[in-house]
Amino acid sequence: MGETPSYQDVNAPESPYGDVKNVDSPYADGNAATPERTGSAGSAKQVEVACVGSFANPYGNDGARKQKAIKANVWEPDTDDFRRVVNQSTVAKGGGILILNNLMALFGAIVQGHEDRSVKRIDLITHSNSRLIGLRGGFELAKGEATKPAIWLGDYYGAGPVLEAGGLSEATLTELDSTDEDAILIAPPKGAKGKGWSLNDIRRKLTPDAQLALYSCEAALSRGGGPPLLLKHIATSLGFPTVAAFAGKIRYRVDAAKIWLRVEDADGKLPPSAETLDYRALDGATAYFVRVNSK
Repeated sequence: MGETPSYQDVNAPESPYGDVKNVDSPYADGNAATPERTGSAGSAKQVEVACVGSFANPYGNDGARKQKAIKANVWEPDTDDFRRVVNQSTVAKGGGILILNNLMALFGAIVQGHEDRSVKRIDLITHSNSRLIGLRGGFELAKGEATKPAIWLGDYYGAGPVLEAGGLSEATLTELDSTDEDAILIAPPKGAKGKGWSLNDIRRKLTPDAQLALYSCEAALSRGGGPPLLLKHIATSLGFPTVAAFAGKIRYRVDAAKIWLRVEDADGKLPPSAETLDYRALDGATAYFVRVNSK
């Protein structure tokens, strides 16, 4: 792997939304605020961290062009929209919103300023499918922009450190599983004290009931009728007791500067969930929300 990467090396895009606190990198500010919840996992305060995938606005600074696509329903949400969704939540609102772009940034969200057995929940709002959870990606606009843009998702392609993987897939997790669990995986920020963190050190930050919740399309979909094996692999590799995700598509609708969310069945066999402004309310869509345990 060469020199152990510092978690100050991760970069993430700026956002034009001035009313949302932005943390450029999970490693840029060791004191970045996250919503706190008191609990019983030892003496540590329990924390919940809201994260979003890195998907740059394909329309750049052309706000009118994006608004036109939204009105015609030929758009897909980008990082700015994900961050607005978090800011709307009455449950998650109040802490920093971390922009992830690779596996190291996800690990940074777990370890940054957190005590052992203190991280109760990581929420990740992003794009995905049943085989790949995108930590970063982008869009390919359709010719004439008359239809929705195609979405591409980052992944691990077998070259370079696994920490640079742009998505959670079987390839990423298999490579991570081959690493020494007690070897230093990421170094502390420059100038900070400490030896850094191994994979087992990262796992120890999680509470015994910690959950990784994925708010993205079809991450829990199992076409073969069995359990969603990718979610199980994520749970065992990263150390989360529970990984939760949706078996349907999450639909975004913009109205009066607010983003409404609902979950739909890709095959149209089930009724859609009720629309909500709070993404955490989607957890109640029990027909779609799937929880997978590591054991």
